[in-house]
Amino acid sequence: MSDRLKTDWPGLLAVLLALAVFASVCGHEFLSWDDATYVAGNPALANPTLASLASIWKHPEPGLYIPLPYTLWWGIAQVAQVRESGAWALNPQLFHAANWLLHGLFVWLVYRLLRRLNLSPGREVRASGRSSRPSWAAA
Repeated sequence: MSDRLKTDWPGLLAVLLALAVFASVCGHEFLSWDDATYVAGNPALANPTLASLASIWKHPEPGLYIPLPYTLWWGIAQVAQVRESGAWALNPQLFHAANWLLHGLFVWLVYRLLRRLNLSPGREVRASGRSSRPSWAAA
């Protein structure tokens, strides 16, 4: 087993657990809570053009300025167009799958950040030339 795998197995396990917990969302429809406003009913995503991408960055949608997620959704909308009842609609499963993958990525990034900050459980923190455990890790 490589040294990297020996030290990163807790992070990989956390990613796998997060992906397992959220796996069922990939088959769901859009939610009635806010997906109708921000994704399914959003004109910039219903007809994803370069002009609509520029609009995402210039004008907040329903009072919410979040251009990076909208840009990601715009990219997904490029391939998520499906024909339903004679009209074009967005495939919600692709949006949910992208969100699912992002959850796994962010779990990994948080794990790596904690490792970089020396805050992973069971690991000793070295300060002032002596070894000590973090205050939250009971000896």
